[in-house]
Amino acid sequence: MMAMAVKTNSKSGPSSSQAKHFEQWLSEHRESILRRRLDGQAAAEQPINFADSELDPSDVYGTLLRALTDRSAAEELASALFSWDGRTVSGRDTPALHTNTWYTLLKDMRQSIVAELQATTPAEQSIGLLLTANDALDRIFLTLNSSSQQQVERLTQERDHFESLYIVTHEIATNLDLDRVARSALDGAIKTTGADVGLALIIDRESERLFSWASTGWEVSPIEPENLPDDWTQGWRDEPIPPIEDIAALPKAEWRTALQVPPTVSALIIAPIVTNGEFYGLLALGSQQENHFTIDDASIAVSYTH
Repeated sequence: MMAMAVKTNSKSGPSSSQAKHFEQWLSEHRESILRRRLDGQAAAEQPINFADSELDPSDVYGTLLRALTDRSAAEELASALFSWDGRTVSGRDTPALHTNTWYTLLKDMRQSIVAELQATTPAEQSIGLLLTANDALDRIFLTLNSSSQQQVERLTQERDHFESLYIVTHEIATNLDLDRVARSALDGAIKTTGADVGLALIIDRESERLFSWASTGWEVSPIEPENLPDDWTQGWRDEPIPPIEDIAALPKAEWRTALQVPPTVSALIIAPIVTNGEFYGLLALGSQQENHFTIDDASIAVSYTH
């Protein structure tokens, strides 16, 4: 699977309302997520070894949860993981936890968040919350990475492992759980609007092309975003894009070829997938009937993508 990520073209920056929504959701589910993570740590075949580090798992995971919405907690976490005040592990002066363990901490916490979303949260809300969590985990990774670089001379003996830090963002962004969330959201949008076909596209970091993320009756090859209308690929749009009532009545346009609209589709809804003011991809819904979709249907589609 491609390394999926965001093409930054936001004009207004992160959305405070989305950040507050995530903060509220996290506050309501914090104890359940922490319990899932501690239970997962206890049941794991190869659990993180906190014993040698003298760190309390509850404290580490609790701080990591707080760091998702509190930047100062990310610094606190880095301080705990990079404690150089005489701590010794295996006879050497090293970080409290092995460098490879940072990846596991972030990955395991994300899996607990995904499990909580799947168990408690409607699909139309899950994508935005999970993408916001991804952004927060990426930010924490950068904080840990920065702290580790400040200690790079002390990490000489760990240099072979240091390269693994740079794959965290990739692993978080390409986790297959996100695909299941996208599949569920697409199915919900199709059912709610009465669409015949549907397609969710995600932007790829390296190529900056759109790739199929989930689809029903609509197969596409990679799409160049510049071949689509500009307002389809922006992170700043708040109002839904009006439905296209009759594709055949429109002049020939490059986007029709680029989007590879099935020939049986007569009406279309397009909704950018946006979180924290940034463009992540597109949701497209098609109907075989002209004038099938209303502006209310377009608003419903937006509810699945923001």
